[in-house]
Amino acid sequence: MLELNRETIDDGKKIKKISRVVAKLVNAAMDGKVDAIKEIFDRVEGKAAQGVVLTGDENQPIAVTWAGK
Repeated sequence: MLELNRETIDDGKKIKKISRVVAKLVNAAMDGKVDAIKEIFDRVEGKAAQGVVLTGDENQPIAVTWAGK
């Protein structure tokens, strides 16, 4: 975080490095880069919840099945 908050020169202006990184990420998303779009939405909206299905007889151990990746 210290390095990201340090200033750098961009077009003759002092800006924080984190601003430059964010700009590059947003530009990549605007160019249609799916990984950049996903990264932005994961940070802004939060990661999508994973579905969990619990099945089984109440007298037996519960089987867990993960949906998704």
